[in-house]
Amino acid sequence: MDTKRYTADLDQLPKMLSWIRERLKSVQVKRGEIQKIELAVEEALVNIINYAYDKRRGKIDLQCDNSGGNFMLTIKDWGSPFNPLDNIAPINRYTPLEERRIGGLGIALIYNLMDEVHYNRAENSNLLTLIRHL
Repeated sequence: MDTKRYTADLDQLPKMLSWIRERLKSVQVKRGEIQKIELAVEEALVNIINYAYDKRRGKIDLQCDNSGGNFMLTIKDWGSPFNPLDNIAPINRYTPLEERRIGGLGIALIYNLMDEVHYNRAENSNLLTLIRHL
């Protein structure tokens, strides 16, 4: 298992995604799979960076495990308690944009791109685990 800590800042996002990409390439994940995983991870990270710390400085830990034929990434932050899985709403693509509910699309996207998504609150931290079966 590999872990890396970053400041919760949008300027750090390219470094976080690069770190994840390196781990995926090390186990020879195909480019299309890498892109799907990156999109899901980017959505989760941007939400954490923008909302978890309520304009305070914070940290994000990324913990990656590529064993057992799975890619598992746990994103840890010490921001306000927030379970994104509580905000999933069914998305009707045919509903006009002006009639759609604001929010909730990001976690739906993550669910569509990953095979498993889990949330846990432990030791004053949010833990979001994303799993893709390779």
